[in-house]
Amino acid sequence: MFTYDWSNARDHIVGTRKGFFSHLKRFCSSTHCRDLFWIAILAAFTALIGARLAQFILSLTDLVLGPSQKPMPGLLQLWFTGVPVDSSSVVLQAALLTVAGGIISWAYQSANTRFGVADLFAAEIATLCRIAAVGEFMPRYIFLYVSQEKFPASNASRDYLAVFNSNAKDLEVLDGDVARFVAQFYVSMKALQDTLNRAADRNDGLERWRENALTVIYNAFLAFESARQALAVLMDDKHDRKEYVLTAMLSEMPAYLLLSDQSDYLDSLRTQRLKARLPKYRELMTAIGVDLRDGRLQSPTDDFARQLLRWWDGADRDGELVRLPDELKTRASHGAHPDTRAAA
Repeated sequence: MFTYDWSNARDHIVGTRKGFFSHLKRFCSSTHCRDLFWIAILAAFTALIGARLAQFILSLTDLVLGPSQKPMPGLLQLWFTGVPVDSSSVVLQAALLTVAGGIISWAYQSANTRFGVADLFAAEIATLCRIAAVGEFMPRYIFLYVSQEKFPASNASRDYLAVFNSNAKDLEVLDGDVARFVAQFYVSMKALQDTLNRAADRNDGLERWRENALTVIYNAFLAFESARQALAVLMDDKHDRKEYVLTAMLSEMPAYLLLSDQSDYLDSLRTQRLKARLPKYRELMTAIGVDLRDGRLQSPTDDFARQLLRWWDGADRDGELVRLPDELKTRASHGAHPDTRAAA
């Protein structure tokens, strides 16, 4: 009697890769192993022309040691026709094929190692962004800021950056640009943790409170912006990449909108950096809107896109800056304190 295997991964995880050919496709297309791919191509090309290469090498030997029996063009001629071939040619061609096969195997295994490292860091970054989005980390802090309430100090004892702390050395197998963006995210997250550990209390005076509160939000903005960039360079699968990038933007965008709205209280350097990012945000939001309109986003990615577009469309444009939409000012539940450990 046929029994349905309901424990199969494809019934529980959306977007799981299937079989050898999916890995082979990733090997051929991923930017993480572009150098290994071309090494494998060169080795395969060398193997394909091995017969002619062997013949050329042996012809050079003839010039030095004297003429010998002329080798036939290749191994295939011996295998399929039975025509005798010079033994030296056969041995040399077999050696070339063996070396080429070893190089291709090494390149493929090295690529899988890089994929494992990239996926490992992408999983931790995406999980932190997902926890922050589900817990409405940034909207809640925005509510506290708008209400001029205390930012509670967080002294998280757990290690929420366990993958990076235990496997930072593995970043060296990735491309330099990829490692740079990943490192930026973790440094920004550690900076956010440090600022979260210091409370922003209204009793310290309005100016002091605002300075500390905006520092927390600015560090959070840098952390989630770095998360978006890191996920964009780490992820190969297009659909997963879009979902993860939008997940990071669910925390990044509210922080940017608040900082832009409160630019009068920021120093000139931070204000200029916020203004410099505005053209890229306009470009991104336009492209996301086009994908959503044309139905190219799958669930839950389309829901994330709608939320971002609603915030963006509700933000008033004021020259080089944007103003905080009313929805974010009242989004968090009144009286609720943010669980700062969720993102830290």
